Amino acid sequence: MKQCAITGAAEGLGRALALRFAAAGYAITGIDVDPGRAAETTAEIAAAGGTARFILADLAQEAALAGVLEGLDPGDRSARRAEIAARNAADWARRDAQVSADGAG
Repeated sequence: MKQCAITGAAEGLGRALALRFAAAGYAITGIDVDPGRAAETTAEIAAAGGTARFILADLAQEAALAGVLEGLDPGDRSARRAEIAARNAADWARRDAQVSADGAG
């Protein structure tokens, strides 16, 4: 099955992307901070016949990335290879711009 990883997939644009890609036949790995909305999104995808799972993490914290990688099943190679990845969460872009503007990065 094709894989799609989406950060911020529990609500808003990320949720819309998750629902759309699930409807197109992708297995969704969502990454989000909100367990309640993650559960709702997972249930909606499952009710429509799709497959989804969530890893709970706050990607605004760089250290959370290690937890996301640990949340992937090392025995399931398909879960580690996504045909589509949508970075829809965290405040990385603004932080990257600030670092560049400060000359530190």
